[in-house]
Amino acid sequence: MLTLGYPLTSIQGQEQKATFGRVNALSGLQDDIRFLQIDVPLQPGNSGGPLINLRGEAVGLVTSQLNQSAVLRRAGTIAQNVN
Repeated sequence: MLTLGYPLTSIQGQEQKATFGRVNALSGLQDDIRFLQIDVPLQPGNSGGPLINLRGEAVGLVTSQLNQSAVLRRAGTIAQNVN
């Protein structure tokens, strides 16, 4: 899987970036089947970009990353690569 987007343009520049990873679950938070869980690293600016499979087909839309502050308050730990 890969995503395309324009993350942190003030730091990383204006050029489109590709990031790679895997689908880890076919459901999102609290087993919500409208979402997938991916381990593709995301930054502000990735939201709205496509999630593309190895055949080049768009299979999803990047919407969010797990809120680390909320996880820390609730679970006492930081979850890594949960997007």
